[in-house]
Amino acid sequence: MTRRQRVLIETLLVLVAAGVIAVVITWPLALHFDTDILGGSGGPSDSMGYWWDIWNNHRNGIDFFGGAVQDQIGVPFGRPIVGSGNLLLLVFTGPAWLLASVASAAFTYNVMALAGLALSAGAMYLLVRWLGLGIAVAAWAGVAMEIAPYEAFRASAHLPLAHMEWAPLLLLAGIAWIRRPTWRRAILLALATLLGWLSNPYYGAMATAVAVTILAVGAFAFLRRPFGIGAALKRLGTAIAALFVLVGIPVLILLKASGGATEAVTRQRVELELYGARVWDYVIPPPGSWIGDGIAGTSGLDPARSPGGERMVFLGWAVIALAIAGLVLAWRRWGALTPKERTGVAVGVAVALVAGLMSAASPTRILGFEFPMPSSLVFDYLPYLRAYARFGDVVLVAVLLLGAIGLALIVRGRSTLWTNAWIAAAFVFTCATLPLTLPLGSGPPLVINGQLPEQVATWQWLRDHDPGATVIEAPAFTSEDVDRYYLGGQTVHGHPLANGGLNEHSAAADFTDEFGNPLSSASAQAYATAGIDLVAIEPWAYALRKIAMPAVSRPPQGYALVANLGEGGGIWRVTAAPRGAIAFPDRTTWDPARVVNGVRWRYMRDSAVMRVFSPNGGRFIVNFTAAGYDPLLTYPLSITAPDGTTH
Repeated sequence: MTRRQRVLIETLLVLVAAGVIAVVITWPLALHFDTDILGGSGGPSDSMGYWWDIWNNHRNGIDFFGGAVQDQIGVPFGRPIVGSGNLLLLVFTGPAWLLASVASAAFTYNVMALAGLALSAGAMYLLVRWLGLGIAVAAWAGVAMEIAPYEAFRASAHLPLAHMEWAPLLLLAGIAWIRRPTWRRAILLALATLLGWLSNPYYGAMATAVAVTILAVGAFAFLRRPFGIGAALKRLGTAIAALFVLVGIPVLILLKASGGATEAVTRQRVELELYGARVWDYVIPPPGSWIGDGIAGTSGLDPARSPGGERMVFLGWAVIALAIAGLVLAWRRWGALTPKERTGVAVGVAVALVAGLMSAASPTRILGFEFPMPSSLVFDYLPYLRAYARFGDVVLVAVLLLGAIGLALIVRGRSTLWTNAWIAAAFVFTCATLPLTLPLGSGPPLVINGQLPEQVATWQWLRDHDPGATVIEAPAFTSEDVDRYYLGGQTVHGHPLANGGLNEHSAAADFTDEFGNPLSSASAQAYATAGIDLVAIEPWAYALRKIAMPAVSRPPQGYALVANLGEGGGIWRVTAAPRGAIAFPDRTTWDPARVVNGVRWRYMRDSAVMRVFSPNGGRFIVNFTAAGYDPLLTYPLSITAPDGTTH
């Protein structure tokens, strides 16, 4: 058997083993692979959102460049998205888009989730195996990667982030380049960095930071070799040029092409602190894990310690212990290490430190003092990145690398019995202290009052009537959670929806926030003007919003009853005459509406914006009444028209 055949067989065996582990730790998902999804809770979760994304991308197409609009939701305005963002999620969106053409959205979701678990573990195995640390040690590192809280949480909640294979591959490419800095290996380093960018924008930022760290480690290593300064600079320059051509230029083009579309996902600076990691996040078991709840008693710290699960970066006590052992033994036996191992230690330490700093909350508070962290600087240029604890992914990979080196050095030179004992102990203690509660949870993507989406009466009716008619689900007041329920219904009936702004800064969200109540005197004409044909009255949504539901059988003026579905709600047809234009506030610039003496008012902030929508264009007059908060005072008011003139 040739070496290539042995490598191929080992690769297949590793991927099969990682796939089997993925099935085991997600059991019984495999029994409901076409209906349930990993992380599915039946509620409006992020996992449900990715399930809808898979369905929508297959049904309505997908944009991979510039700004884009999802025109089947938020009608007539659409939901603005960053088309280039899909390209920066290509590792997830590409295969999912293709697979969804022959399989259901749930099946596709689960394949991508289990693939993320297995491929990330396989990449970690490859890194350790390539370093020459042995099959057993590589298997330990791969298993630890697959069951780590970070990976388990991402596979269950933020599916694209479960594909972490780029990180071990980037460290491998970096170590290989430092050992032999040829132009071919410089290209591999750049391609591994590009893989990070094609996995997720967060991972792209991480990959860039890792690549710069590797360049710094390489520069230090080159100065210690008999290259000469000129030769060292040439090797660095080659790697920098490869990164600039293969990564820098394409990413800059994508960001430029996105234009103002990224404004829809701009974050707030306070989130750098909320979603930044603290040191104890790495060493204290996360809430919800069996070791955390059973021994450390951390359940009461969630969500205060890990809002949204974003700070789920626990490294595992066994992994931390082995990494510390690796540093101590490497320092004591430095001369006896192989060149790959020495470079691996240097890269692992440097990357762990840099990624740890990048993951830290900004500001970080120590003994009453506040220290700004690097995320604060990055935020000035990439304001749509907020959850810097996600850099814990890179910390995990670097510490696993150090832990693998530690485990290999512990067993080096020992008898077979002691070697097997140490390896077995590493597996046992890692599996006992590292993971979240296993198996990982799964369930239906969406459940409405105990009903699956295809059982909801209004969605059943819409599925069988008026194909292509635009629907607004009532109550329509903008809410990310309720909108996600409505999007789940769209996978059943397929109608264009006026809902779906998903609480973003958009005209669609402003429209539904203003005209969310179909009983409002202005709503029927607003719906007609916006091209909305049908109103679905959803009893469960009114109960969820704690709003009294209108009498389905007695629609007000401007509507006609189409279907009375009893306890399942009903369908009204919009019969009001459309207007030439409608005006509604940009809700991010006004306080919520309130009723004073029977009149509905909105209090504007220092500067406020009104949107005007006209299906056909034209010249219109907007009438409004303004009043000061204190009737005894005079308030200056200026109005800037669409042409930029101020009055």
